[in-house]
Amino acid sequence: MTGHSSATIKSYMKLFREMVASTLEDDDNRIGGPNVIVEIDETKMGKRKYHRGHRVDGVWVIGGVERTEEKGCFVEVVADRTADTLLEVISRHVLEGSIIYTDMWRGYNGLEGLNPVTGVHTNTIEGLWNGLKLRIPARDRTKDEVTNHLHEFVWRKKKNNIWGGFINALKTTSYPDPE
Repeated sequence: MTGHSSATIKSYMKLFREMVASTLEDDDNRIGGPNVIVEIDETKMGKRKYHRGHRVDGVWVIGGVERTEEKGCFVEVVADRTADTLLEVISRHVLEGSIIYTDMWRGYNGLEGLNPVTGVHTNTIEGLWNGLKLRIPARDRTKDEVTNHLHEFVWRKKKNNIWGGFINALKTTSYPDPE
C-alpha cells in the first residue's frame, strides 16, 4: 500500500513514538489537584505464555486517571508493585490534595499521606487499561517497546490537534549531524 516494507514502517513508527515521548518530558505531566478524584491502578502488559493458565509474562505498569472532563492521565513502567514503588510513582505524578481511589490491592496499604479511598469503583482506569491493551500489539509488550507505546498513548490523549502536535514535535526534535 505504501510501497515500503513492514520492517521500514515499524522502524518509522518506533522513531515517531520516541520523538513524541521526548516532547512529553518537557511537559508537567502531574494530574489531580485539590479535591480532584484520581483513580490509581496497576496492570501487567504482556501475554499469556502458551495461552495456558493465568501467568502473564510482561511488564508492570502503574497508571492514574482523573475523574474530570479532561481525564488527564499518567502511565509508567515499574519493576514491581511494592508500596515503596507505588508511593514514589504516585507522589511524582499526582498533585497534593487529590482524592486517591484504588482497588484496595494490598500494595496500597499503609501509604501514609495519600489517604486512598477504598470501596469505590475504579472503572475509569480500568477503561484506560482496556484502551491501551487494544492499541499495543502483544508482540510489543516488552519493556523496551511498551514504554514508547505508553508515551504515545498519553501524548495522543493530551493533544486536541494531533497533526499540529506532531508537526511541533518534529520542529523541536534534535537530529544528529550526518557524518
